[in-house]
Amino acid sequence: MPLHQFKNCSAVHHPISILLEVLLRAIKIVPLFGFFILSSFSHVTFGQERIFMEPVVVTATLLEEPISRVPSSVTVITDEEMDRQMAVTVEEAIRNAPGVYVRRSGTIGEATSVRLRGADVTQTLVMIDGVEVNNSWSGFYDWANLLVDNVERVEVVRNAQSALYGSEAMGGVINVITKRGEGKPRATLSTEGGTFDTYREVGSLVGEWGISNFAASVSRLDSDGQFSNDDYRNTTFSGRFGLDITERVALTWTSRYIDSMKGLAINPNEFWPFPTPIPFRWDENRDRENTFFLNVLNLRCDVFDWWDFSVRGSSVDDEELVEDQFTPGVDLIPGLPLTRMIIDTDSERYTFGTQQNLHLFDEKVIVTGGFEYEKEKAVSKAIFEPGIPPLPPTRVGKDRINRAIYLQNRFDHEGLTLIAGVRYDDDSIFGNKTNPKLSGSYLFDESHTRVRGSWGTGFRAPTFRELFNPLFGNPTLDPEESTNFEFGVDQRIWEDKVFLEAAYFSTRYKNLIQSSPSGVSNIGKARIWGVEAGVSIKPIEKLELRGNFTYLDTKDKETKKELPRRPKYVWYLNVNYRWNHRLTLNLDVNIVGSVRSDFDAISPDGDPLLGRNSGYEKVDLAASYTLVEQWWYLKDLKIIGRIENLLDDHYYEAKGFPAPGFNFLIGLRTTL
Repeated sequence: MPLHQFKNCSAVHHPISILLEVLLRAIKIVPLFGFFILSSFSHVTFGQERIFMEPVVVTATLLEEPISRVPSSVTVITDEEMDRQMAVTVEEAIRNAPGVYVRRSGTIGEATSVRLRGADVTQTLVMIDGVEVNNSWSGFYDWANLLVDNVERVEVVRNAQSALYGSEAMGGVINVITKRGEGKPRATLSTEGGTFDTYREVGSLVGEWGISNFAASVSRLDSDGQFSNDDYRNTTFSGRFGLDITERVALTWTSRYIDSMKGLAINPNEFWPFPTPIPFRWDENRDRENTFFLNVLNLRCDVFDWWDFSVRGSSVDDEELVEDQFTPGVDLIPGLPLTRMIIDTDSERYTFGTQQNLHLFDEKVIVTGGFEYEKEKAVSKAIFEPGIPPLPPTRVGKDRINRAIYLQNRFDHEGLTLIAGVRYDDDSIFGNKTNPKLSGSYLFDESHTRVRGSWGTGFRAPTFRELFNPLFGNPTLDPEESTNFEFGVDQRIWEDKVFLEAAYFSTRYKNLIQSSPSGVSNIGKARIWGVEAGVSIKPIEKLELRGNFTYLDTKDKETKKELPRRPKYVWYLNVNYRWNHRLTLNLDVNIVGSVRSDFDAISPDGDPLLGRNSGYEKVDLAASYTLVEQWWYLKDLKIIGRIENLLDDHYYEAKGFPAPGFNFLIGLRTTL
């Protein structure tokens, strides 16, 4: 790669100079935040430790229960685990869960997709605080801009969940849950800096005051990136505010606002008129801006010990603006003397729903039912300047309404759990759809062995882009459909110091929406089966070892080839060590196998990228050390840091987009 493309002065800053810069920023921001917080809560004592309990799961059954009682393949990633990793984005944390494959198109801020058990990126439902955030126009959720700030946990439920959540839940559900304020109010401030002139500042306030609870954070992330026009800016606000009106009535408002900008340094030549290989090129004049705004209002009421209900309303606004200033002599479009292209997509979703829970026969039977109303709107505009034929400005604006009812019955008795559920969706575009699911588990008390299994169906409604895109849309598309089966075993041994889990899963798809000479049609069929296995070992209190493995076997029933962009195997290994309540060390190792690519490419420097996209091994190291404990207004002061891609491996998660090389962040964090 040409040396002039790298920002060498940014990438080789010495760690000491970075730390000095961080200290200077800390000196500027700590007094400001400290004055604001202390003046606002000067009558409150700060510094209560947070108590960590067994992770609870809401997403799998819509009931808040310990993970050990859930008869599904579920992974809960807590804020403590994200903190041990020193993760910046949520995708950095979830890529370590079994059955999960994350694909980022280069450096931080680039488009990032997540697949569960080989399902397509549009077949995984993504939620924040129980509200769907998949983009209405594309059906895809871009994880690039979702930071870990104010996130309490992430619940990853694998296999079809359409019986509870309807469309997009064919491969599973990922639910990102915001922190709830607990204990005495406390503030946390952190500032970090590192390679590629990357700087991050975070301020948060969490706690309870009277009948109210609150958890709010504000953060800023800046990075110049490792190439020219690779810069990234992210400003995020997240807040959760609750009122415990009585012992049985609670009101909660959750909000998350994200404003980001990313320079798109590398791009394929969209106007390349020949078959592959597609040439990728350096682009100095293309960038993407995103604005995301989520609001959720939830009322929960425990009417009696045997009956509780909740009512929720939400809104999601997701806008993306891509602007490309064409470079003369580089952006060649025969016969079209264009100077600029703008693509503006605005997606909106409004939901209202209620859930009723009946707890019968001393909690042995729990009946859950609910209703959901959802309205989606999407507007996509493309502007070409000077805007002459045959590429005039285009605008597509559509909306849809979906009404759904669901019912679930849970039965528990002496180690046996059985769950049956069904959901009926009535959509204003494609009509109605009914999806059932059966699941169950049995716990053998003496051996601490649990067997579990499930069967269900799933579906995905066609997106606005697939239906109404003026170039290839097909308004007669039917939903995609799937049938899913899984069987698993969990085992605890050595007084719960060792936990083993394994699962077999199989999914068959039909009516897949794929490209054809006339546009897109329901012509695809596929099958996926695979195995997941995981182990967690805690030989001593201060040391934890974890690992998991996922194997996938996929096949396109039409072409008889394996499905693209899905690795056959993924390994994850983790070592975490804590010493003397001060030092924490965390080592992550990701090993990803090669994937079939559906195109060949040529890198911006002319290197051929042919055939399969090679696998890679990535090693990350994170550490924190407590410098000061209980001094003046400070509860603690820590030095924190992480090294990503420790071995400086050169690889592509997405063909044509080189992943970052060796890079690090180092900084300070304090709790008041």
